[in-house]
Amino acid sequence: MMERPFQVLNTLYNLHVYYKVNSEYDRFIWEEKEKGELGEKELWILGLLQKAKKEYAEAYEKKKLNEMARIMERFIIEDFSQKYVPMIRNELWNDNPETEMRRFGIYWALGKVLRELDILLHPLAPYTTDYLFENIFGNKESILKEKLPTFDKNTLTMDS
Repeated sequence: MMERPFQVLNTLYNLHVYYKVNSEYDRFIWEEKEKGELGEKELWILGLLQKAKKEYAEAYEKKKLNEMARIMERFIIEDFSQKYVPMIRNELWNDNPETEMRRFGIYWALGKVLRELDILLHPLAPYTTDYLFENIFGNKESILKEKLPTFDKNTLTMDS
């Protein structure tokens, strides 16, 4: 984020808008327990998120803000925006009622990643992440009341 902060925050903002527009079209409301039908792509991106959270936590403990920003930049731009979203785009645009649970799985994964990114990035971009967290997910509670997402080795996949 240090080299290209506008691009990273703009990409994060646009990913939130993409999620909101598409999930509202299908009337999907994000809840932790309502996962829908997760596929390999969702497990892959969630595994990469776990890897990024682990690296981020290590940098956070050492108070290496530049490294924290670099980890988030790499995940948001390269993994999430440039790889995952293009992979799932066609599945989201298929509005066949038979694929609704699959789309809900994609929405759940998108929501999970975006929520955790908002919380992780809050120390680096507090106003932006607070705005996105409240307006996209409708949380009336402050993002400050959320716990920092922790590494979960059970979610890590072999390809991460």
